[in-house]
Amino acid sequence: MRRIFGLWRLWLRYQNLVVVLVALTAAWLLALASGSWFFFRLAYVLSALVPLSFFWAWLNLRRLEVGVRRDARRVQVGETASERSR
Repeated sequence: MRRIFGLWRLWLRYQNLVVVLVALTAAWLLALASGSWFFFRLAYVLSALVPLSFFWAWLNLRRLEVGVRRDARRVQVGETASERSR
């Protein structure tokens, strides 16, 4: 039971990565089992896109700066809280 809970937490945290890795594994298994050109090309494209997309996202996020400026330090119940992001 503890192992299933651990796998469930892994699934919730890295859901997109798990789906992509399952698709990549399935494409490679189908390519090797059938010998079809379609599955080989699908496996090659997925194998190239996973590291490329990771690198692209890393390049875009490395210079990202986020700052929040609040108008009020404390807000009471019923008051409006406003923030500004730059």
